[in-house]
Amino acid sequence: MAFPMRTNPILYALYALSAAYTFAMGSFAGYQPTNDQFPVEEAPLVRTIELIPRTYGAVAAVSSTGAIFIHNNNYLLASFAADSGKMLFNFGKSSFYASAKSGNTIIGTPPTDAQQEIQEVSASGDILWRVPVPAHPQAVTLSPDGTLYASIGYSLYAISPSHKTLWHRDDIERPAPAIASAYPLLTPSVGLDGTIYSGLKAPAIAPDGTIYVNADTGIVLAFSPSGERLWSTSVQQNGFAGLSDPVVGADGRIYVISGRDLVAISPQGRALWRYTAPVSSYWWWMTRPAVSKNRDVYLARHGLFCISEDGKEKWRFHPDTPGEDFITPPTVGPEGTVYLPSQGTSGGQTYALSPDGRKKWSLPLQTYSGIPVFSNDPEQVWVTSNGNVAAVSVAQQ
Repeated sequence: MAFPMRTNPILYALYALSAAYTFAMGSFAGYQPTNDQFPVEEAPLVRTIELIPRTYGAVAAVSSTGAIFIHNNNYLLASFAADSGKMLFNFGKSSFYASAKSGNTIIGTPPTDAQQEIQEVSASGDILWRVPVPAHPQAVTLSPDGTLYASIGYSLYAISPSHKTLWHRDDIERPAPAIASAYPLLTPSVGLDGTIYSGLKAPAIAPDGTIYVNADTGIVLAFSPSGERLWSTSVQQNGFAGLSDPVVGADGRIYVISGRDLVAISPQGRALWRYTAPVSSYWWWMTRPAVSKNRDVYLARHGLFCISEDGKEKWRFHPDTPGEDFITPPTVGPEGTVYLPSQGTSGGQTYALSPDGRKKWSLPLQTYSGIPVFSNDPEQVWVTSNGNVAAVSVAQQ
């Protein structure tokens, strides 16, 4: 059973999306870059892997077995050989969730299938195991101990490493009908038939095993590894109930984005501070933040904002041209470099920024709204570019 919030024609949703984007972008007229647009390092080496066939999407993962997984918003998921670019297997309209330690991938069966399952699959399409679930998960998070936490509608499921359901919580607050209808585009996905689905966002796992989730209610909830509800706290302001996926820092703090606000929450559930980005109040992308090892938090809202652990802005970086925007989550590399793509009317770029906000380099790689991905090799970052894949050498970055 699916969890429909409301049903609209896809054309209506796309029209509303375009109108909202245009309105939000209009607020940035005269909002000039404050950073030096000239790179401080030479552009890195880029190896292009020509996909056969050419496939437009985002890099979901690069496995330890040398396979690249590509997915897009049409539920297409396929694997390709990293050396030749040839397609290994087409998983069809499946959902990508996570990379397993084995080098395999955790996926969901197509949302239109009568029997919904979470599966571990190899790059060649072999199914290692499968777990039946009551509906198509919006998101699945793999914890370090191998437990899977799945957001299915407004329920949270825990699945053991031996592929048994440990527990599930069905008592999580749902948004009121008035709120649900007010934010139809803040939902995780649009079904193939045009149905817009709502539910819990992707679970986040703390170092101590605590699980954090939220829905479009403005409330963040914490659960113990055994399924006990520990606390809930409301972070909404001015009636804006939509939240991003939660992110947990190494110190256990939880970070979520609500509209243009970044909110920090203690492991005990207390709101610590709120930073409001200087962008339009209609900037509704719920892009999750990213946290570095030194506890800086990065917020992509047209520009990129670096916020210290005490909630103060340290620096901001804007794209090189007025037609570009940062709307996808940044990736923090092992050495602290921040990688993020831009989107724009004339294409986009992939940027590398130092921890102090300087532009190391930018490359004309259009990533189809994907985020740069690291594999087991920390010296390469992978992005898509015009239907192919680019492996960017960052060994000296």
